[in-house]
Amino acid sequence: MSNWSVVVTVKADPELIDVFIQHYLKLGASEMFIYLDDPADRYIQDLYSDNSQIDIQVCDEAFWNIDYKFKNLDFVGRPDGVEDRQSHNVIHALTKTKVKWLACVDIDEFIYSERKISRILDSIPDNIFSLRIKPFEAIYLNHAPLTYQDVFATPYFKHHTKRSDVFFWNEVYPEGLIHKAGLFGHVSGKCFFRADEPLKWPGLHNFNPIDITLKTNYIVEDFKLLHFEALTVHFFIQKTLNRINKNFNVKYLDGPSVRRLENLKDRYNKDGEKGLSDAYKLMHVIDSENLKKGCDLYLIDRIDMHTAGNFDKRILITTHHTALVYNDLTEQCELATLSEELEPHLSFVQVAYDFDQKVCYLFVEKFNNVIYLYTDKRGRLVAYPFKKAMFFKLELHDIINYQISIAYENGQYFTATPKGEFKLGAKEVKAWEIFNIRLI
Repeated sequence: MSNWSVVVTVKADPELIDVFIQHYLKLGASEMFIYLDDPADRYIQDLYSDNSQIDIQVCDEAFWNIDYKFKNLDFVGRPDGVEDRQSHNVIHALTKTKVKWLACVDIDEFIYSERKISRILDSIPDNIFSLRIKPFEAIYLNHAPLTYQDVFATPYFKHHTKRSDVFFWNEVYPEGLIHKAGLFGHVSGKCFFRADEPLKWPGLHNFNPIDITLKTNYIVEDFKLLHFEALTVHFFIQKTLNRINKNFNVKYLDGPSVRRLENLKDRYNKDGEKGLSDAYKLMHVIDSENLKKGCDLYLIDRIDMHTAGNFDKRILITTHHTALVYNDLTEQCELATLSEELEPHLSFVQVAYDFDQKVCYLFVEKFNNVIYLYTDKRGRLVAYPFKKAMFFKLELHDIINYQISIAYENGQYFTATPKGEFKLGAKEVKAWEIFNIRLI
């Protein structure tokens, strides 16, 4: 199984750091790199000294005075911008890690997947460098959370994965508390990237390889970045005041967030911390009526973060009663009656799709090995023991019901035949060229 790690630069209390650590250990992280941004927090290092999976670095004067000669940074010493310190620390972690995949996250960001992360990463072909993880922002029903236990108990998360609806959220949020189609945090998400592939430069949200032939930011829908952007009311007030007073310099804060910070500053100047507490409730608490509307509009999902990694499922290509399988006897793909158990010579064909880039690739799993599928000269799918995948064009017809069609670069579509065949040949999309994606 693929080994993976996370790296975080943090200034937070021990309770939050421990929740973060326990989540990622449970999720299967091989190791964690934690950079304590404030040297006064060095005592936290001692709390985990007996756990070899946790590497804690105190970012003190001695740490910053070393010139690590990182070629992809243009500064030496402790930079003022927190993003620059994060970039430095990611590269520092790369010099120590032995894993295949690394993710740079914030202390309030918790990766979630129904399926085991290591299994998903094992299925990624060598010609993909990085995987985009889209943000799902926490929201709270009726009451603001008072404790971290309350914060991480919410099952409700806003997102843009199925659709974006500025008009709905404009009805929910008052003018001045500027949002990005409902989200107050970043909308770009974070990513896993290959730790063993030369890195051009770190971008925190987007990492770029030296090898420009590799695909980047490939979206794996299984991965969700649960973003607890505000945490508790107390945390939100302190975070906002730190930004207002420039105690915490975020150099690359986006335009909407800058304008919203001005609104929060006005609220604080008028009503003090109560003004910020009221703003928290307006921004991060939702009533039952709007929650139902948001769920019905596919803008809010219900997710139990404590079930992460508990499901052994596959993403299949299906019709009403059949699923695409690979037949070892004929060495071809065909449509077979959908069932949990297959005959030994049949394997489910799995699909990894990126709706944003409109591409996908296909593969089967045999004896814990991933085998990618390619087209032969007759337009049939065949399996080769090659570590790079063939990408196909993907057309999305219905994002709610996950209806797609798949085409080759010459414009021909895969089609199903009454005999159960699955091959290229159709020049346009009709009923026999539309398939469903199902998690089974």
